[in-house]
Amino acid sequence: MAFLSMPCPYCEQSQTQVIEALWDDHYKTVRRYRVCPKCNYKWSTVEIDHDQARNLERQSLPSWREEKT
Repeated sequence: MAFLSMPCPYCEQSQTQVIEALWDDHYKTVRRYRVCPKCNYKWSTVEIDHDQARNLERQSLPSWREEKT
């Protein structure tokens, strides 16, 4: 398991571990399951590509905003 510099949201320990990482081809995301070695708190993060984030942002805009441009 690799130690990464993402702080624990519970105890703020600076070094946490990634225990599993899953790639989603459809959404082009990585879901990482993490654990804090200090307090044993577990959580997950979702990481997305910058271009994919912009595409998702455009898809979530209300249609009335697009019509006014």
